[in-house]
Amino acid sequence: MICSQLQRDLAWVMNSPSLITSSPTVYLGDVVSDEEGQAIFVRAKNWLSHLADLDVMALGKGRGDVFLLGRYFEALIALYLQNSPQFDLIARNLIIGQPGLQLGEFDFIFRDKDDQKIYHWEVSVKFYLFEPKTQKLLGPNPKDSLDKKLAKVFNQQLTLSQRPMAQIALQELGVERVFPKAFIKGYLFYPANGDWQNYQSNYADLSQDHLRGWWCYADQLHRDLPQKNESSRWCVLEKSQWLSSVFSEDEIIFTRSQLIQYLNDYFSANYKALMLVELEYVNGQWLALNRGFVVDDAWCEKEKAVFSE
Repeated sequence: MICSQLQRDLAWVMNSPSLITSSPTVYLGDVVSDEEGQAIFVRAKNWLSHLADLDVMALGKGRGDVFLLGRYFEALIALYLQNSPQFDLIARNLIIGQPGLQLGEFDFIFRDKDDQKIYHWEVSVKFYLFEPKTQKLLGPNPKDSLDKKLAKVFNQQLTLSQRPMAQIALQELGVERVFPKAFIKGYLFYPANGDWQNYQSNYADLSQDHLRGWWCYADQLHRDLPQKNESSRWCVLEKSQWLSSVFSEDEIIFTRSQLIQYLNDYFSANYKALMLVELEYVNGQWLALNRGFVVDDAWCEKEKAVFSE
């Protein structure tokens, strides 16, 4: 039975749809398809249900005890590769080059025992907001964008094994060839004042099945905050809660009016975006109905501001 947050998040990592199509037309490389991820998940259900619970916050801890969602995401994949009888993990975060002269880093190198191929995975979990004026997908930190991320993954990270210095490092591990693939999960968020559930952007390489939510500016809350059920409640999510969709009874739960008051107070003194989830109480637990971001009124004008991740 999958019951802890760690188990739910790990199941989400493998079973949720990719952000981008498994057949990119613009970028080099390949993508781990939804079918591949789901097949791996099905085979792993038995050991996943018996996986010992670990400290979620410790897995994602960065410098200064700050929780880093990207680090947590990588730690979940490492757990998967280490525990699944299907894989042999050969290397994780393998740095190529010397301090100050680094060419790059391999996120994961592992052998799939089914086909005996050795894969190089570059992994990332991302949350982007579609800004209709610029037609760009920007992060909660607007200095980040989908364009920049995909260019880095496909044009730099997945081509690392072609560099002579990287080939030497791989040979020292007994690896002659790797098959590079991108493993990119997350959500895309569309304007709450439109048809966000069916919104189509101009990005040709997005998966048709990508997870989606809504977003709005803080001053639009009264008018645009979507609510599926009048009886539903709301929760403001910490980064450690951004992945799976089930929440415990001890979360801070708001009514709509309480939520709007809380957010008005928050944005009067803060500028960082907040993720919200609308919840419905079913069989003793809160289930997510939809989720979205509320951003500062000058959010997309802050590209030069200093944000901490």
